[in-house]
Amino acid sequence: MEKNEIKEKAKKLIRNSKAFILSTVDGNFPRSRFMGSLVNAGGFRYYMETFALSNKVAQIKKNPRAELLFFGKDFTQVVNLFGKARIVDSVKIKEYVFNSFPESGKYFVSFKQKDFGVIEFKAETLEYYTSKSHQHFKVKL
Repeated sequence: MEKNEIKEKAKKLIRNSKAFILSTVDGNFPRSRFMGSLVNAGGFRYYMETFALSNKVAQIKKNPRAELLFFGKDFTQVVNLFGKARIVDSVKIKEYVFNSFPESGKYFVSFKQKDFGVIEFKAETLEYYTSKSHQHFKVKL
């Protein structure tokens, strides 16, 4: 499979995912949690909303290394994105992310709330696996 085809298959799987896993580094161990809000910021760069005082925010501030894991409904396709995360300070980006999810109102009153946070993730490496053909691909981004 060509590099561009792998990237397109990965993007399609990511677009169709309702939930995904964000892993961060906590000391010497990975910490993983389900996430549900994802905004594509271009290419393989994404924004996610979070509580600003969460453990993941503190972990990202200490060590920006992170991973996003996406999977198909039947688990026959998996995408891992490896890269770096950072906490966004831009009010404009926070407003954009907040307004991208109608569900935001369940957790936050406004993007101006002190506890509303946004994580930016930029992938450096993509791994795509399909069990249909038992193939595994790794692409530097």
